[in-house]
Amino acid sequence: MAYSRAYLDVAMTRTTDKLLRMRLMNFVALVVYHTLQVSANGVNIPLTSADVNGEVVVSGVIPRETPARATGSTRIEFPISETRQPTPVADEPADRRQLGLAFGWLEIGPAAG
Repeated sequence: MAYSRAYLDVAMTRTTDKLLRMRLMNFVALVVYHTLQVSANGVNIPLTSADVNGEVVVSGVIPRETPARATGSTRIEFPISETRQPTPVADEPADRRQLGLAFGWLEIGPAAG
C-alpha cells in the first residue's frame, strides 16, 4: 500500500518523554483511521485511541531517547493510507490538494510518570 506523508516540525526539549494527543475530526475513508501511524524523527509511536465525550482522541508517547534531527526540531510524521481531492464546487477552481485526515487539535506535553 502506498502512503502519502504529512508532517510538522516542532521544537521540544528532550529531557522527558512527551505525550502526543490529537483529536481526529475527519478522515476520507475508514481505512485511514484503521491504518493511522505516527512517527517522531523516524521512530514509530505506538498509538491508543479513546472516545472522549463523543470525540476520537488518539495518543502516544514520544520517548526522550528519540534521536534528534540536525535542526534540533522533532519531525512528527503521519503516513496516510488514502487521500482524495476535495469535491469541486462550481464557483471554485479545481482544488488539487490531497486530503486524508483532519485534526481538531494536536498537543504535545509531558508524559505522566
